[in-house]
Amino acid sequence: MKHLYKENIQSIFIKLFLIVIILNVLGCATIEKSNFFSQYFVALNGNDNNPGTEERPFRTIQKAARSAIPGSTVFIKQGRYNERVVIQVSGNSELGFITFCPYLDDKVIIDGSGLPRNKNTIGDCIIYMEDKDYIRIQEFDIANINVKDGSGIRVYGSGSHIEILNSKIYEIRGENAMGITVYGTDGKSVNHLLIDGNEIYDCDPAKSEALTLNGNIEEFQISNNIVHDVNNIGIDMIGGEDWLSTSFVRNGICRGNTVFRARSSYGGGYAAGIYVDGASNIIIERNRIFECDMGIEIGAENPGVLVRNIIVRNNLIYNNDKAGLIIGGYAEDLGRVANCVFINNTLYKNNRVKAQGEIWIQYAYNNELKNNIICTSPNAKLEVLLLQNTVESLEIENELDYNLYFVIYSTEDGVYFALKNYSLKDWEGYRQSTGQDDHSLFLNPQFKGVPQEEEDFYLQENSPAIDAGSNHSQMGDTDFYGKPRVNGLQVDLGAVEH
Repeated sequence: MKHLYKENIQSIFIKLFLIVIILNVLGCATIEKSNFFSQYFVALNGNDNNPGTEERPFRTIQKAARSAIPGSTVFIKQGRYNERVVIQVSGNSELGFITFCPYLDDKVIIDGSGLPRNKNTIGDCIIYMEDKDYIRIQEFDIANINVKDGSGIRVYGSGSHIEILNSKIYEIRGENAMGITVYGTDGKSVNHLLIDGNEIYDCDPAKSEALTLNGNIEEFQISNNIVHDVNNIGIDMIGGEDWLSTSFVRNGICRGNTVFRARSSYGGGYAAGIYVDGASNIIIERNRIFECDMGIEIGAENPGVLVRNIIVRNNLIYNNDKAGLIIGGYAEDLGRVANCVFINNTLYKNNRVKAQGEIWIQYAYNNELKNNIICTSPNAKLEVLLLQNTVESLEIENELDYNLYFVIYSTEDGVYFALKNYSLKDWEGYRQSTGQDDHSLFLNPQFKGVPQEEEDFYLQENSPAIDAGSNHSQMGDTDFYGKPRVNGLQVDLGAVEH
C-alpha cells in the first residue's frame, strides 16, 4: 500500500510537471506567433495569396490594410503602387498602433491615377479610413487623382490616435481636391489626432482647403507641415457646418507650420494661409505665412457660431497680398469672435496687391491684441493701411496695447488707420480718438534681416521693440525660433526675442 501511495504521489507530480511544460510551450508559441505576425510586407513582385512575410510579401497595400493586427507594422517596399487603399483594421490601446510605412529608406508612391472611385467611401480618396483607431501612416508620396470631392488622405466618422506623418501629397486635382481631410461626425469624436511633418502642394482644394479639420474633432496637433501652391486656404479648423456635425473642432494646437502661395481661385482671392472658422480653444503659434491672399484669419462664417479662446502668438506673417491678421465674422448675420488673444506676432508688408490692413478687425469683441509688430509700406498702388476696423466699435469692444506700428516709405495720401466711421493718418489722433494703444509705439522696429530680404526678423541692438512688451500669461514660453520668450525683465515686441 505504501508503494502504491508513493507511486500515486509521483504520478501527480509528473502530471503537474507536464502541465507546466505544456503551458510554457503554448505560451512561447503564442509569443512566437505574435512576433511572427507583428510585421507584414508588401512588394510589387508579391502576391496577395502569400502570407505577407518578407520572403513571401503581399502584392497590394489594400491586402495588408485588411489583414494587419494591432501592434503590427506594414512595410511597403520600393515602387509605385497604383491603388486606392481603404483601411479596414484598427489598433488598440493595449497592443498599440498599426503602422503603414516604407521599408527602410525605400521610396513608395501610392498613385491613384486612372482608378475608379470606391463607392463605399465618403469622397474620392487615395487613402481612406472610417471609424478606425490607432492607425499611423508615414513617409509616403500620395499623388495623382482627379476628383469632384476627394483627398489624398481622408479620415471620416470617429477615431482615436490617428497619426499622419512625414508624407508628401501632391497632384490632387479637380474640385474640392484636398490633401489631408479629417471629418468628425456626431457621436464619438476624432481625438488624439497628430498631423506632423507633411508637405502638401500642387492641389486644387477650392472651394475647400488643402489641410482641413471639420466637425467633431478634439485633442489634436497640426505641426511642422509645409503647405504651398494650392488654390484656396492652406490649413483650416472648422465648426458650425451642420451638414457634418453639430460639434466643432476644439482643444488643439497648430504649431510650426509653413504656408505660402495659398491663393483663392474664386471670389476675388481671400484665402488665408491658416484659418479658424467656428472652432474654439486652439493655440496657433510659431507658424510662418507668406505670399498668400491673407495671413491668419480667425472667423465664424455660420450664423450663431461664437469662436472663443483662440491664442495666436509668435507667428511671422509677411508679404501676403491683402491682409495679415483678420479677426471676426465678416457679416452682421454671421458668427462672432470673442475672448481671443493675439500676442507677439510680427506682421510685415501684407498689402502687396490690395491694402485691407495689416490687422483687419470685423465682427469681434473682448479680444486682446498686444505685443505685436505691425509694419507696412506702400504697394504699387501707393496704398497703406496698418489697421482696419470695418464694423462695431473698436473703442469699446477690443483691447489693443503694447504694439509697435510703422510705415516704411510713407506716402502723403496713404491711410494708416481705417476705423468704422472715419480714417486717420495721424498716430496721436488715432490714439486720442479710440483710447487704444496707450503704451504702443510708432517707430521703426529696426529688423536685422528684412531690409536685405533675408526675412529673419531679428531685432537690431537698438531696436525700440526690445523690452517694450507686456509680460502676458498667454505669450508662450518660446519665441518663433524656439528660444526663451523673455530675455530681460520684459518681453520684446514681435515674434522674435532679441
